[in-house]
Amino acid sequence: MNSARVNTYFFMTIVLTICLFCSALIGALLIVSTDAGNYNRYQKQLNVYDYVGVSEEDLRWSQALMASYLQGEDEAMVTLSKTDVSMLCVMQPIFNEKEVHHMKDVRALFDLARRVLITLLLMSLVTIGMMCIARYTDEHAKREIGWTAYNHADRNGLIVGLVLLIAVAAFLIYQLQTDFYGTFYVFHELLFDNDLWLLNPDTDAMIRMYPQQFFEWIARDIGLMAAKLLLILAAVPVGLGMYRHIRKRRAFHA
Repeated sequence: MNSARVNTYFFMTIVLTICLFCSALIGALLIVSTDAGNYNRYQKQLNVYDYVGVSEEDLRWSQALMASYLQGEDEAMVTLSKTDVSMLCVMQPIFNEKEVHHMKDVRALFDLARRVLITLLLMSLVTIGMMCIARYTDEHAKREIGWTAYNHADRNGLIVGLVLLIAVAAFLIYQLQTDFYGTFYVFHELLFDNDLWLLNPDTDAMIRMYPQQFFEWIARDIGLMAAKLLLILAAVPVGLGMYRHIRKRRAFHA
């Protein structure tokens, strides 16, 4: 049996597991964080309207534009920065210049996330193709002992990949549960090369719109959505693997 090929197949299974997991996480981030309905629901539960100093109608309008901007519509931020609303009894744009520039930085990160997601999905497809080539062009895999070796590589690669990912996820969840603000602060320090994200509630409406509880709920919903997407992404290869296993078993015992 070609042990080198089986070992390569094992490592490709780990790579595929990690790619699918990261794809689910980034996909969940993009879905949850660009949904104006989530913004409106969280803000209604937190009753931020008086604190922000705007009406519920104006805040919903601004959140629809914010979501559109993060989805890729540049004109949405232009509208937000140039349209006056009644905020704290003064007619003014809902976001000031500092907040607009910060949101441009945030938008750049979302655009990067989309590119990374596409790259991960392409890597997953390429890895699946390479795994199929490695398995189905190996003469040893046509015998039961060789087929079993590839099945073990499948299982062990999946286990190793999941253990690594669960360890990282558990660490992040622990950090968020024990010190959400500290983790959030470090996250911003790593992702932004300026201090525009350090907002003042006395002068910046954005920090009043999105208190810490808002981001805690966003993080929770991203995790739940990622789990759903991971199940969907895993269902196809797992189903195909089970079908393939059943057919091969029947062929061996025919």
